[in-house]
Amino acid sequence: MMTEDEKEMYLLHSRTKGYKCRIEEAMQTAQKAIKEIGANHALSYSGGKDSTVMLDICIKSGFRGDLIQFFYSEYENPKMNLDMADTQSKKYDLNLYRLKCYSSKEAWEEAGRFFVIPSNDLEKSLVRKVSSDFGRQSDKISKENRYNLHFIGMRKAESKQRRMTIGSRGLTYYSKTRNSVTCCPIGKLTDDDIWAYIICNNLPYISCYDNPLFDRRKIRNELTYFCTRNAVFQGVVETYKFIYPEIFAELRVNYPETSNYM
Repeated sequence: MMTEDEKEMYLLHSRTKGYKCRIEEAMQTAQKAIKEIGANHALSYSGGKDSTVMLDICIKSGFRGDLIQFFYSEYENPKMNLDMADTQSKKYDLNLYRLKCYSSKEAWEEAGRFFVIPSNDLEKSLVRKVSSDFGRQSDKISKENRYNLHFIGMRKAESKQRRMTIGSRGLTYYSKTRNSVTCCPIGKLTDDDIWAYIICNNLPYISCYDNPLFDRRKIRNELTYFCTRNAVFQGVVETYKFIYPEIFAELRVNYPETSNYM
C-alpha cells in the first residue's frame, strides 16, 4: 500500500509546470488522433500502470474503441493483470479482446527443457517466434477489425530503444504492417508523471507495485518475453521472482532446471 509520504510526493509533483505540460500534451495527442484519423480504434491494455493511465487519458479524449490484451501464459501474464483488464473493460463498457500469443512456455515444451538463454539453433528460432508473435497477432486483429488507429503505452523513459523510436517517429506515426496509425499519447511521461496521474485521478493499480523491496516506478507487471537473453542480463527475471513468488514456486515444481538460472 502506498504510504502517505509517497502520495504527498506525487501530489507535489503534479503541481509542477513540467507535469502539467506533459499531461496536456498527452491529452492533445490522443484527441487529435481520434479527431483526425477516425473512430475505428483500439488500445493495447496490459493491466499495468502505464496502460491504465493511457486508457484514462484516452477515455477523457473521446476513446470508445476496443481493448486488446496479449496473453502468453500463466507464467508471463499474472492473473491480476487479466483481472484488471476485465474490470476496466466493464467499467468503461468496452469490448476486450484477449489474444493468445506464442509463449515462452510453449517454447520450453518444443525445446524439451526450460531455458532463458537459448543455447542452440532450435531454441534461438523459438525465441524469435516468441518475440515476433506479438506483432503478428496485432497485425491480424487490426486487419480483421479494420482499425485505423491503435493506441499503445510506449514511453521514452522505459528504454533507449523506445526513446529512439519516439524520437525518430514522433508520438503518432503510420505503421505499415498494420496499415494503420499508431499513437503513443503517454510517450513523454516520466515514471513520476505516471504515479502522480494515478494518485491525482484516483486510478486503480495492481498490487505488485506495492512490493516494498523495489521502487514502484521500476517494477514490471508482467514478463512476456521470459526466454530472452535480456531478461537475465537486465535483471528482469530476478526482480520478477520477488514480485511474483507464487509463479516461481510453480515454475520450480514444473521445471526443476530453473535453479540453473535463478
